[in-house]
Amino acid sequence: MLTFKEAYATWVAADDEQDFAVLATTALAGLREAALRLG
Repeated sequence: MLTFKEAYATWVAADDEQDFAVLATTALAGLREAALRLG
């Protein structure tokens, strides 16, 4: 799972909407995984 710093660096590097969509999907998957672990 990406740390916040890694996710932010990836977001800054993403220069088009497709990259942003991929990052958003990955971030949501990571949050879902974290929520399940904490569940």
